[in-house]
Amino acid sequence: MLRICAVTIAGNMDNMVWLGTRVGHLHAWLAGIAVACVPLFAWVAAFFAEQCAQHGWVLLLAAGMAAWAGCGLVLQAPPPWAITSSVLWRTWMAWLQAIPPTALQAELSALAVAVGVALRRVRA
Repeated sequence: MLRICAVTIAGNMDNMVWLGTRVGHLHAWLAGIAVACVPLFAWVAAFFAEQCAQHGWVLLLAAGMAAWAGCGLVLQAPPPWAITSSVLWRTWMAWLQAIPPTALQAELSALAVAVGVALRRVRA
């Protein structure tokens, strides 16, 4: 349980730093609420770990959700051809821009999950 609490605190530190820059003079409230939420985060993490152990599909669903969020962030990044002059790279990126963003996000998410499943099978 101590490990779950430590990972939860470390994982949420970036959110807390960002939120701390936005709350103005209410830093004491932010710190108090953050400390009060650690047991809740630990309970949820333990619950999800138990569910993943009991139901294998939960882990696959979580991987899909993480891939969807990650691909959404990647697709919002500036276009890579702004940093490279390769004609092949720019042609490929222009072709990808013709695909609707949600479809591209779904395809990249499915690819990320498929690669993860393949790597897991190779390791096993």
